[in-house]
Amino acid sequence: MAKTRTQEQDQLEQLRNRLDWMDEERLKNGRRMVQLEQRLTAWERELENREKHIKDVESKLTKMTLQLGRVSNLDSQLELFKDELVKMIEQYDQRRIEGYQELDKLRRIEHEVQQRDIADIRKELTPISRMENELKLRESEDERIAKMTSILQNQIPPIKNEIETWKQDLKFIEESERSNASTIAEMQASIHEHVKKLESIETRLDITNHSLSKVQVTTQEVDDGISEVQHQINQWSNQVLVGEQQRNKRITEWESVIENIMASMEKYADEWVKYSNQYKEAKTTLEAIAEWQQRVEKQQREAAELARIEANQMRSRWDKFAKENEKRWTNYVVEQEQLWAGSNRREKQLQERLLELDELIEGIKQDKDTLWRVQNAQGEAMKKWPRIWLEEVEKAKTLNPNSRRQPDLVSVREE
Repeated sequence: MAKTRTQEQDQLEQLRNRLDWMDEERLKNGRRMVQLEQRLTAWERELENREKHIKDVESKLTKMTLQLGRVSNLDSQLELFKDELVKMIEQYDQRRIEGYQELDKLRRIEHEVQQRDIADIRKELTPISRMENELKLRESEDERIAKMTSILQNQIPPIKNEIETWKQDLKFIEESERSNASTIAEMQASIHEHVKKLESIETRLDITNHSLSKVQVTTQEVDDGISEVQHQINQWSNQVLVGEQQRNKRITEWESVIENIMASMEKYADEWVKYSNQYKEAKTTLEAIAEWQQRVEKQQREAAELARIEANQMRSRWDKFAKENEKRWTNYVVEQEQLWAGSNRREKQLQERLLELDELIEGIKQDKDTLWRVQNAQGEAMKKWPRIWLEEVEKAKTLNPNSRRQPDLVSVREE
């Protein structure tokens, strides 16, 4: 009995020791489970962080794919930009063509207006041409009149000389008339004296009638001399009258000629003044027309200069726009090439990073699988320990109490 009790006590001691050991092992397993749970929580946190990182990487990947899509859309955008540039250039060309057309229209309108003005001027120039022809005719007439006046002026000095000679002749004739009148008066006085003498002679003859017969021959001769003297006196008086009539006639003719010449000279002077006034008026009109023509030509030159300046400005603007467009296009091409190179570099870096992330994710997945397998194995092992312990207890109960065999200890592998 004592042996059995000692055996039972030993077994109980062993069971107690085993239970203590199992409690210690359970505590150890609990601590390990806590550690494993902590490690699992840490792993879960790390997995959550990695999942967040993976989500971030996926978001970055989506962004990069969007950027890559945008980069892939750059070609279409470039084509659209090229189309827009072509449209802008076409619009600018269309505007330039429309501007040139408007300039041509304005030029045509100005040309038509100028042509109308020129036509009006030509219509006004027809009387001016007629006036010019009349002026030419008047100039020719003036030249003819000038020649005639010069001829008349050349003829006037000899006429003046003739008039002077005529005046001198008239003076001489007047003097001769005076001398003739004095001679006639003297002759009349002498005739009167002779008449008186004749009367005295007649009285004497009457007294001496008787003696006349004696001196008939002498009286006849005296009568003949008296008749001759009277005949000469009559001839001289007739000659004087005829000369005076001729002189008066010539004087009247010369006076009429001089009056006609003076009237024609006054007429020529009036016509000359009239022609000179008309010539001055025509000259002023021609000067005004020439000034107006110069003004029209100046306006035409200014319009042509403005059109040339506008064309040069449009050409310079077009050249400037073409240069700026070419410069922008080259800068845009260089920037796009740089962007393409940068995007290619970033894409390569992202691809390398993605490969690294894929490798890291694969490693994390493998670690996760191993952890899940370890946790499952540990769970299965921990599930098996109570069952094994119960089996051992049942075996201990079923064993012969007299037997000294102790149950085998199950060694638990720590992982």
